[in-house]
Amino acid sequence: MNQDDVRKILSQNIKKRRKELGITQSKLAELADISEPYMNDIERCQTWISDKTLAKLARALNLEIHELFISDNAQHKKTKKDDIYLLFKNHKKGILDYLDKSFDDLYRNMTDN
Repeated sequence: MNQDDVRKILSQNIKKRRKELGITQSKLAELADISEPYMNDIERCQTWISDKTLAKLARALNLEIHELFISDNAQHKKTKKDDIYLLFKNHKKGILDYLDKSFDDLYRNMTDN
């Protein structure tokens, strides 16, 4: 991954999050205390931003700075892994509930006789 790839991921994530929040570039620029043309350049991968601007944008987007650098591919893998974990966890809960009920039924049958 080179510098252009990182810049592209950053600009895509900013734009994606901005749209998720339903705000315009103008509003995001205002919230981050930067100019509209600068905001436009950031989203179009035309400029690199300082650490101060990065912190302002992350705060305005209600994200941690590192989240702005997670590629869609990495996010998809994490989400998929989380989904699989939850599936197995729920399956495990079902099996344990079944075993508990079976032991309760067995115990009841033993004590009833």
